[in-house]
Amino acid sequence: MGIFILKFVKKLCALLAFPLIIQYAYGSFILCIILQLTILGEKDATTVMGLCGYASIIFAQMSAYHWLGNEIIYKSDKIIEAVFLSKWYNFNLKCQKYLVILMERAKRTLAISLYKLVFVSLASLAAVVRGSYSVFALIKARYN
Repeated sequence: MGIFILKFVKKLCALLAFPLIIQYAYGSFILCIILQLTILGEKDATTVMGLCGYASIIFAQMSAYHWLGNEIIYKSDKIIEAVFLSKWYNFNLKCQKYLVILMERAKRTLAISLYKLVFVSLASLAAVVRGSYSVFALIKARYN
C-alpha cells in the first residue's frame, strides 16, 4: 500500500483515539441509563420519546465511526485480490516487483485502532451495545 495511505490511517488513529474512547464510555453509559429510564422508571410518553431520540442520535454517532472503521478494514482486505485480478503479468518487471511488495504489505490489514486496544469496526460496536445491555440487565436484576 502506498505510504500516503499508511500515514493517513496512522494520523486518523491518532486523531480519533481519545474521542472514540470517550464516545465508547459515554455512549455505553448513556444507552444503559436511557434503557433503565424507559423500561424501569419513566412513564411520561413525551420524556420516553425524547430519551429514545437521544439514544438514537448517540447510536447513530457511534455507528458512523464504526462503519468507517469497518470500511477501511474491508477495503484493505480487497487490495490483494484487486492486484491479483489485474493484468499484472502484462506489466514490466519493475512494476511487477512493486506489486509483489504491495501484496506483501497488504497482508497486514489496515484498521483504525484505539490505542492498539481495539479495532474500530462493526464487531466492536456490537460489543459496546452488548456491554450496555449487560449493565442494564444487572441493574434491572438488582432493582427487581
